[in-house]
Amino acid sequence: MQSPFFAGGAERHVRRLTEELTARGVEADLVTMPLIERDRFDLIRSALAWRSLDLSEVGGKRVDAVIATRFPSYAVRHPNKVVWLIHQYRQAYDQFGTP
Repeated sequence: MQSPFFAGGAERHVRRLTEELTARGVEADLVTMPLIERDRFDLIRSALAWRSLDLSEVGGKRVDAVIATRFPSYAVRHPNKVVWLIHQYRQAYDQFGTP
């Protein structure tokens, strides 16, 4: 998940992971969606967008594994999904229980 027009340490880390996997003969690709976070409804829509994405197969080709790294990419559907929690989405904790 990436906020438009912003690239921080997590984005660089994930790009580098993709490069290293590829260098070792693993066919790897990076899938991103913009994280729009104007309000909590945007966050819910972002999570639903990831949840609606099934990466088990893409273009008729089976995908062996998915490494989800940031909120809300953890919601993506895949039978062999691993979560590498780079950092939490702090705003969700800060706003929990607020209207």
